[in-house]
Amino acid sequence: MNVDEQRRAAGEAAAALVGDGMALGYGTGRAAAMALEALARRKLRVRGVPTSERTAALCRTLGLPLTTLEETPELDLCLDGADEIDPHKQALKGGGGAMVREKLVALASRRRVFVIEEPKLVPRLGTTRGLPIAVLAFGWSSTLRRLAQALPGAARRPDLNDDGNVADGFVLGHLEVSPHRAGITTADVRSSRSTSRRKRSADSLSAKAPTRTRYQIPLPGRRASAT
Repeated sequence: MNVDEQRRAAGEAAAALVGDGMALGYGTGRAAAMALEALARRKLRVRGVPTSERTAALCRTLGLPLTTLEETPELDLCLDGADEIDPHKQALKGGGGAMVREKLVALASRRRVFVIEEPKLVPRLGTTRGLPIAVLAFGWSSTLRRLAQALPGAARRPDLNDDGNVADGFVLGHLEVSPHRAGITTADVRSSRSTSRRKRSADSLSAKAPTRTRYQIPLPGRRASAT
């Protein structure tokens, strides 16, 4: 099974978890798109909050109804991808530039389903990419200088995200240096560590291709597990 087939199979598995009448979070990226395409084929009565403008456009094409966090502040399930997942079930997200909306939608969701393919499983976070950080447009260059002191090699991406002036640049740093030193909360990296110590129950899944391990990434305040 190649990567595209894994992604498609994971998307089908994730879409199968959606029930009729659910309020959803629509993720961003190729894996999330596979899940949304599979969901559209099921013809369920659902509505969802998109995590990017390109996801919103895809949903309109697929005929998936849209809503907002103002209209629907509590979501049943979020279907999204992840950039990396390590053996401790910690996830790195935001490489596609939608991390601000992805985080807000994830926080509004009772459960999160991460759709991943085999290459996304890594021995440690930062194996294949750096840590994405959303930076406020105002004073971004001085913020970048401070980040570079804590994360050597940090650099601004040339593109903007969908929030325009709110989150202008995305900084990539090396994870050999603890992200805590940057003075910015990086929930992708540390929320699983802190919640595991609290020993609370898990209520989220991550779908990937059949016959592979399902890595479960916890919501804040919940414990991670794998099946």
